[in-house]
Amino acid sequence: MTYSPGSPGYPPTQPGGSYPGATPSFAKTDDAAKLPVYLTVAVVGLGLAVYLLNFGPTFTIGAELGPSAGGRAGDAGTAVLVAVLAALLAGLSLVPKAKSYAGMVAVIAVLGGLLAVTETINLPAGVSIGWAMWPLVACSVLQAIAAVVVVLLDAGVITAPTPRPKYDPYAQYG
Repeated sequence: MTYSPGSPGYPPTQPGGSYPGATPSFAKTDDAAKLPVYLTVAVVGLGLAVYLLNFGPTFTIGAELGPSAGGRAGDAGTAVLVAVLAALLAGLSLVPKAKSYAGMVAVIAVLGGLLAVTETINLPAGVSIGWAMWPLVACSVLQAIAAVVVVLLDAGVITAPTPRPKYDPYAQYG
């Protein structure tokens, strides 16, 4: 007795001799779409880090200015204000249904990074750089890089990396 394909007693056929799960799944994940959001969160976090590092000794006054001089000379000034402004605007764009300020955040963050580098290079006589200034400059520059990458991703100049194919390791033996 013979059974025709599709009848109740006939075994189901495998398409092309492949096993289920043996082919890679290139299912589109939302990781590529979330990259600008992750970078925007990084801009906010780095701006908060710049603000907190400003409480450390960024600049110190040397003893050569006199016996009453010494200790902390001040903060990083305008660079911190600009980095915090960029972080606040980036945080505002994370709110659902809020307008995106990616371009403004990038411009302000780059300005903050440049100001931090400038304040590090242009020191008056008798003033030295404290330990908190170096991580402050690093966080400020990283904030600028992250903000610029968000703008470039939104503009389509650069694209997020493609997801790697995922294989089911046990599907071959089933």
